[in-house]
Amino acid sequence: MEIIHRPGKKHCNADGLSRIPDDVPECDCYRAGLDPTTLPCHGCKYCLRAHEQWSRFGNDVDDVIPLATKSVIASVRTVSVVAENDKDMSTDQEPTALAGDCHSDPSPNLDDTLPYADGNPCSNWAPEYPPEQLKIFQQEDPDLAPILKWMEEDVEPTQAELRLQSRATRSLWLCRPCFVMFNHVLYYKFIGCPARQGLCLVVPSELKGEVLKNCHDTKTSGHLGQKKTLDKLKQAFLWYNMRKDCDDYVSTCATCSQNKKAHVQPRAPLGQFHAGYPMERVHLDILGPFNTSNSGNNYVLMMVDQFTKWVEMAALPEQTAKLIAEKFIVHFVVTFGCPLEIHTDQGRNFDSDLFKTLCDALEIAKTRTTPYHPSSNGQVE
Repeated sequence: MEIIHRPGKKHCNADGLSRIPDDVPECDCYRAGLDPTTLPCHGCKYCLRAHEQWSRFGNDVDDVIPLATKSVIASVRTVSVVAENDKDMSTDQEPTALAGDCHSDPSPNLDDTLPYADGNPCSNWAPEYPPEQLKIFQQEDPDLAPILKWMEEDVEPTQAELRLQSRATRSLWLCRPCFVMFNHVLYYKFIGCPARQGLCLVVPSELKGEVLKNCHDTKTSGHLGQKKTLDKLKQAFLWYNMRKDCDDYVSTCATCSQNKKAHVQPRAPLGQFHAGYPMERVHLDILGPFNTSNSGNNYVLMMVDQFTKWVEMAALPEQTAKLIAEKFIVHFVVTFGCPLEIHTDQGRNFDSDLFKTLCDALEIAKTRTTPYHPSSNGQVE
């Protein structure tokens, strides 16, 4: 018998036999929650199988929200703005948020008239204001009011007039070719981007907080991070410094701060400690293990005064907290007195209750190094 290794990419015979071929072509007509016979394909094999799988899933799960459907829920107030006589706009270019008639009939026939073009989210979570109220909000915004005036009067401001405006107004006016007026409300229209056919509302300052709250705090928003929340905002909204406002809002969210772990562990800034007189700070550390001496010792306790660099050492048979405390008292405290501060690493012998009790009794401040940073105890290292 001969055993030969064959890479997985060449092991195609078993791979093909282990998979049942699926010859059913994919169909784009399927909509969850609808009868397959009412679809344009009249219930092809692909849609019938998808309907059966979704129905089985709906029976197992109590609360199923059909994400694939575009029908309107009766309890949600959605946007319905259809331009009848506007030659410059088509139904797939309608705004995606913030306006409103109430629809109580969740009929799927409304799909062709409701403004949720491809690439834009359905805005049933958004704050709902009629176009008249949105117009008032934009006119009361000091940054948007000049732009609305220039757009309605179809005039081009001079450089002198632009210099008198705020930075937000000047920055937004650079997007003038992409601005459109719909129902006297200012929107941003993507040009040269086939994937973005909808319109984005130019949000006035009055609604920024409400929009951020709906894009981040609601249950359907999920308290996403800064990048995903910003991507969600870009799908339907635009305003000056939107990235900064989004980052500030997410970073100050109390729910995120309490429940999310920081990706970057906080680190204290590096600093230096300089002793100003003898016995202000003494560094302790253990050397070893060494070969056992004639006296049975394997370790050395090293004690260094930071100011004078004076070194005292004591041999130890083992590095227990009891022996370290005893040698420190006999070889250092009895001779030189009590230092103001002791600096050690985070070994169990130095962080033991016995050593802490000793420092408290002698009124010695106890500090320790940062983990895995022996350079912070460089006097004895």
